[in-house]
Amino acid sequence: MKKMILTLAIILGACVFAKANSATNENVLNDNTAAISFQVNDEYKEVALEDLTETLQNAIKGYEEEFNIKKIEYCPEKDLTRVTLESKLNGLLTIIVLDKNGKTV
Repeated sequence: MKKMILTLAIILGACVFAKANSATNENVLNDNTAAISFQVNDEYKEVALEDLTETLQNAIKGYEEEFNIKKIEYCPEKDLTRVTLESKLNGLLTIIVLDKNGKTV
């Protein structure tokens, strides 16, 4: 009789533990679906296309057939230009980084 009560208590305890654990896992899954946002602290400053060298302007204009130019940023410390492009086909955003010669980094 004592063994039966002990076995029943262990099984009941395991069931309660399993239920509590699954509820915790459900909460974790729900918490993980939250949106993640972050801010990039870098030295890039937004510039106009006309403010760049002719080499960079020509390199960026080469993307205009397939993309809309959304934003152009320049980092003087790294001498790099970051261009945000939007696909004319499906609207997806692409970011490219160019060196001073207009080559993709």
